[in-house]
Formats: sequence, C-alpha cells, structure tokens
Amino acid sequence: MLYRHVLRIKSEPDKFYDITQQINEIIKKCMIKDGLCHLYLKSTTASLLLQEYDVMLLTDLRKLMEELTPKQKLYQHPKNAFSHIRASLLKTELTIPLFNGSLDSGQKQSIILMEFDTVAGEREIILTISGE
Repeated sequence: MLYRHVLRIKSEPDKFYDITQQINEIIKKCMIKDGLCHLYLKSTTASLLLQEYDVMLLTDLRKLMEELTPKQKLYQHPKNAFSHIRASLLKTELTIPLFNGSLDSGQKQSIILMEFDTVAGEREIILTISGE
C-alpha cells in the first residue's frame, strides 16, 4: 500500500521547527502499520534533520552554520547564498521505518525543519508512506 500527503509549514527566517507530531498524525491517518515513511522537502534554502530537539544543541548548530557560512560575507549569489550553502550541507529528505503504526526512531530523535532563508514563506514536505 502507498499513501502520499503534502505537509505545508509556514516558516520564518532562521527558525527551526519540530514537525514530529505533525508527521505522526499523518501516519496515524494513513493506516499503514509497518513500512517506511519517506519525507522530501521541496526547497533549496531549508533542510530536514533527524536529531534531538534541544534548545542548546540547536543554538550550537546555528552557531556552527554561522561560522561555516557567515551572512555578512560577500558571495557571488548576492541575495541569500548562505541560505543555499547551509541547506546544501544538510538534507532535504529522510526515510524512517514504521513499526506498529509509529515512527521507529530513537527515543530522543525528532524531525526538524530548519529554515535558512531570509524571508518568511511556506514549505512543502511530501510524505510518501509505503508498507502494509
């Protein structure tokens, strides 16, 4: 069986969002108990991360991104090159196993949408859930 859903998230510049609960709600609706949940983010300036949603850890990640790709640096792409570079260092897709109708992820793992762009917008994440 295959189930597809498009999750839309309104995002603001330089914010991180824990979207685990929204993903779990979609999984419950699809009625697939065992299989795979694939997430694909349609973006070049945002990323997905499977990690602990901890304020201090996310602050450290933000600091690392600023050190690697400073906003104030002069880039060839004048508008938001640092946003594209940050997103390219991470992922735009995740695949997580499903077991007994739930994500079979680690106890502290959360699905995080990381917005790196300079303007607010709406992100689309395509969920494709397959299994039985």
